[in-house]
Amino acid sequence: LRGSVGTLNTATSIALGDNSAELRAARSGVAGFAVELHVEPGIPGEVDAMTYPGHDHGPVAGLDPQVTRGDTFDHYDAVVVVQYPATQTRTKGTPMAHELNVVLGAGPVGRALTERLTGDGRPVRMVTRSGRASVDLAVEVVAADVADPEAAARACAGAAVVYGCVGLDYAGWPERWPPMMAGMLAGAESAGASFVFMDNCYMYGPVDEPMREDLPLTAYGRKPATRAHITRMWQEAHAAGRVPVVSVRASDFYGPGVGNSALGDRSFGRIAAGKAAQILGDPDQPHSVTYVPDIARALITVADAPDSFGEAWNVPNAPDRTLRDLLELFATAVGRPLKIQVMPKFLVTALGLFDVNVREVKEMLYQWERPFVVDSSKFADRFWSDATPFDDGIAATAASFRT
Repeated sequence: LRGSVGTLNTATSIALGDNSAELRAARSGVAGFAVELHVEPGIPGEVDAMTYPGHDHGPVAGLDPQVTRGDTFDHYDAVVVVQYPATQTRTKGTPMAHELNVVLGAGPVGRALTERLTGDGRPVRMVTRSGRASVDLAVEVVAADVADPEAAARACAGAAVVYGCVGLDYAGWPERWPPMMAGMLAGAESAGASFVFMDNCYMYGPVDEPMREDLPLTAYGRKPATRAHITRMWQEAHAAGRVPVVSVRASDFYGPGVGNSALGDRSFGRIAAGKAAQILGDPDQPHSVTYVPDIARALITVADAPDSFGEAWNVPNAPDRTLRDLLELFATAVGRPLKIQVMPKFLVTALGLFDVNVREVKEMLYQWERPFVVDSSKFADRFWSDATPFDDGIAATAASFRT
């Protein structure tokens, strides 16, 4: 909205279907003024009422809500010009290329997502606690604590899509995660945006079958039960109509820039430095792993599909391999011999006496002591199944460790 005649001082609210905008400016000595209303492509140019503080105008008499390009109205003391090249249909929850995408979190997934969004020509605002992030200069970076609903609302203002890519270390999940989920939902809701949550597979808990989206939520442990709890939080927010929500679930991930992961600094990083990979559990159990750029691709895929909301979707992975296989591939790629150190359970217990994050690892050992397999057939049947092959993903990851 912009004033085209005089200086405006009245606050004007013009409702446009499911969108609204507010114009504030100063009017001085001009009896009439013009407001040019730019409606983005595909958003119906619906003007239902014009109201001014101190005036009871109500609906504008004789105004056809379905206006056409260039129509003008001079009811009361205003002229409204509505322009809208309706070239495509926009449904609530469907982002368009020019609309703002807010990415909460600057970890490997948040950075990969931002890179893909900007590569598609989509504007991005990244939100971190510090207000700093290693991203392209075209990306707006702001500081906010997303566990604070008011701060989250300010950070998400103007967004069409909010992507939740935040992460925490293992300490205090039952106390820390619910406020973060509540804040992210509040931020998206305040902006009238959809919310796309990047999740993991903890909410399934220990299972003896491939993990599908329709498995019951677990009550096991602290961290899996917490993930189940915040899953119910977004499901309830979606069901109540507060905000459209969709969840994308990834397994343990790897890729360029990944450090804090089973396939990160303690394994790939140590191999690249000529040291032994440090791992947990049985390295010969099949284990699904997800390539970070595939997670970014999946997040955008579901965000662009309104019929995917209200559900969870497992990201496709390359065919399952054992951890030993993946470490061998990486060692070959960086030209190092493979050496493996498996941390025994008693040592995890002992180190946990001094380090809360190590202590919290113990309840998650089931992921590495049995097959940990993700079934992504639901996603593959609806969208795509060509996950990045390990040869390509490991090569890119090895290159990032060499540099």
